[in-house]
Amino acid sequence: VASPNLVAIHPDGEIDSFTDLNLDNAVNVLALSGTTLYVGGDFSPYLIAVDTTTKRPIDTFTPTVGGRTFVTSMALSPSGDILYIGGDFTAVEGVSLSNIAAIYTADGSLVSTFKPKTDSSGYVRSMALSSDGSTLYVGGAFNTINEVTYNYLAAINTADGTVISSFNPNLNGYVNALALSGTTLYVGGGFTTI
Repeated sequence: VASPNLVAIHPDGEIDSFTDLNLDNAVNVLALSGTTLYVGGDFSPYLIAVDTTTKRPIDTFTPTVGGRTFVTSMALSPSGDILYIGGDFTAVEGVSLSNIAAIYTADGSLVSTFKPKTDSSGYVRSMALSSDGSTLYVGGAFNTINEVTYNYLAAINTADGTVISSFNPNLNGYVNALALSGTTLYVGGGFTTI
């Protein structure tokens, strides 16, 4: 079945294709909220929302992501009203940002109070959000957040985008994957010391 870069597979083996999306490059990350599927990747426009019932884009969600550009990680707030994205980008909705952003799911507009930034040569590969939505853990290939040294892993206060300074594991290599269980954060990547 032709379905470039995105497909839904049912338990009986039936396949739903998303050919109408015309995704011209790889999908890197998915996040699901009800019947809304958020899709991020290397394709243009890098971030879309899809109605899983109709397999069509949701026209009210059209954030503009710009820069080098790809989206590699996402996390949804517990209420589903905010989507956090990470990757390699320099702007969202025309606002200068560095690889991390928060977007309102209702209309794709930027959460203006949340503007943490990595070093310009770094990028974010993974995210995990605390169950209460107050702390966003980000991992990737960066060495600073908000111009303070946080090697490859950091925790960010979602209320205002400040870094939580008490959490600084100082890894010696990049982070590819994060999983959070209660207060325990599991971290995977290319590091040997912490």
